[in-house]
Amino acid sequence: MAALSWALQFGDDSVAAEYEDGSRLWFSPCAAEFVYELPEAGVHTLRAPARRKQRSEFATSCCRDKVLQILDFRNTFSSRPFLPASIIPPERTLDLLSEVTEVEWPRIDDADRYNACVTRLEDGSVEVLSLDRNARLCLSAMQRELTVEYLCQLSCRIPNSAHDSEIHECGKYPKEHRGSSITRDLERADDKATAQKHYNKSKYSSALIEEKDGSLSYSTKHAFRYTWLSQRFSVAACPEVFLYPVSLALQAQNASFSDGERLDSCKELDKNLINGTFSTLPKALPLRCRGTHLHRWDFSVFGKPPSNTLPLKAALCGPVLYRFFYNSSDVIEVYPGDGSVFVSSGHCLGRYFQYNFINGKTKQKEQRMYVSSNLPPDNPRALYSVRSLITQAVRFLETCHVTAMLSQTPLLQSCCWISESDAIVQPVFPALLEKAFLPGEGVFSVFSDNSVLAHFMDGVYLRMTWNFSHFNKQAQTRRANNGGCLLHFPNGESILVQMDVPGDYSSYIKAAVSWCRQLDGRAQRETLPLAEDQIWMHWC
Repeated sequence: MAALSWALQFGDDSVAAEYEDGSRLWFSPCAAEFVYELPEAGVHTLRAPARRKQRSEFATSCCRDKVLQILDFRNTFSSRPFLPASIIPPERTLDLLSEVTEVEWPRIDDADRYNACVTRLEDGSVEVLSLDRNARLCLSAMQRELTVEYLCQLSCRIPNSAHDSEIHECGKYPKEHRGSSITRDLERADDKATAQKHYNKSKYSSALIEEKDGSLSYSTKHAFRYTWLSQRFSVAACPEVFLYPVSLALQAQNASFSDGERLDSCKELDKNLINGTFSTLPKALPLRCRGTHLHRWDFSVFGKPPSNTLPLKAALCGPVLYRFFYNSSDVIEVYPGDGSVFVSSGHCLGRYFQYNFINGKTKQKEQRMYVSSNLPPDNPRALYSVRSLITQAVRFLETCHVTAMLSQTPLLQSCCWISESDAIVQPVFPALLEKAFLPGEGVFSVFSDNSVLAHFMDGVYLRMTWNFSHFNKQAQTRRANNGGCLLHFPNGESILVQMDVPGDYSSYIKAAVSWCRQLDGRAQRETLPLAEDQIWMHWC
């Protein structure tokens, strides 16, 4: 199998990947379907490549290994994994008689169990085991990333009938149907093929299963099939179900550090210890998607430059991992693979990167600050190029920021695997709050999401987000102002400009910033209370 060149995972968990042999893969958000493209030798460049659309469960041998590799990448960062039993190797599966839906972690006040489950490793990381050993959490020595490994039941098929739903509902075998009820139904079956059609199915496969001995076994020896699933999360964006074990790991790891060496994110987690010691494990998606009409295959992601309407969640370029967060500002974390991490500053659009690593000689955590505009030369003895990593990270950030600014609505689209109960509320379009014409400058507009649009007299458009202090306090801001604005020129070109270093475009930036400050100042004067002498004069 050819080596993986790069893989991109978007906000809806859809994945696009490309291999060194030129083959490409697109996965739907639920991962139940994929499109495989294999370039043909000697074909004209203008001819459309041959693409095959398949169900992931029935991936053919020509691309099965690649499908499994991309599924592992997707499941590592997805909230709902997809685990088809047909392509997962048997040595990676485990059969159990009981259903594992949640795990219990040790309590802090129980010293015996706490000492048995919480262990500090030689490399400085901390491992936390659940009481039943069905899950483990490992916090890295840098306190930036955590790895969770737990037993996850394989994806089940969706029942097509009420009878199948009663028997095969995601691995649940009702006790009243394990014996006499199904036996009587089998005895009433006149045709062996009919009985096999209704009963000789596995809940982990959509295909009919033919027994080797020809018997019609309606139940298996083991009712539940699992696999060990490994997922990686950032401590700054830890899921709620794993906050308690993360807090245990942070307390064990910070016991030997002073307060000055602890990260701000770690302090916030320590303040909010979760009372419950149980964690409900994520469930795998079904084998078949009910919302296939929502699958959108965007082949433009392989263009130059790539274009996509969804924000990135994770990107894998060789051994380097890039992770993106859009809570209040655009932040990217870069993991070169040696245990260190680069973290961008969320308010400067990738201008500053903090490098966290462990000194090999002193075994202590150290930090360095890099400026993307003035990077040091590469060290020929280094394992990787810092200049290349930061440059690629800045490109990712700029692409995501431009995509978000060009969208007037939040980047939330209907996702096929989101159920009706978890459906995303339809976003409200931003409303125009104020529009003004400045002589000699142009038309300036501000919307309810704090986005600012300016149309200058020379045909240049400006888009940016401004953090108002008094004007529009109840704004539904999607992202904070991170110091960047987008300029569109009449010839069709676009450029992303830093506000504090505008360069040749300072006239556009100063005009927009000055108008925003005027709005904020006017709103502040309107909300200020009157002085005592002004109130007395008003009554007199």
